[in-house]
Amino acid sequence: MVPLSGSDVSAQDIEQLLRTLGASPVYAGFTPAVTALQYVLADQQLLTSLTTRLYPKVAESCGIALPCVERNIRTMIAVIWEKNQFLFQIVVGYRMTARPSVGDFLASLSTFLMYHPAKDWPDYLR
Repeated sequence: MVPLSGSDVSAQDIEQLLRTLGASPVYAGFTPAVTALQYVLADQQLLTSLTTRLYPKVAESCGIALPCVERNIRTMIAVIWEKNQFLFQIVVGYRMTARPSVGDFLASLSTFLMYHPAKDWPDYLR
């Protein structure tokens, strides 16, 4: 299977996936997570330098303070983990025994989004 390029994954696809997992725009981490995933889909190398390269980009794009980026995404991950841990593990394709870190979360969802076009998602993800 050939991965999609970052430009082939829309913000709407990312938002739909996050909503299905149990997050919503009412969480302060929703928009930063969507933005972070867009950046990571465009450049996977950003996953190796979250605090020095990715978070500053997200903070600037979202107009929030740098320390809020990780904290807000981490809070949203906690909500997803509490609401829909089983579905999250189905999406990422493996069993997890602990809530993922922000880096693991972004890596897992970006991989899913690159290899699974929204048009091919099963009904339970729509």
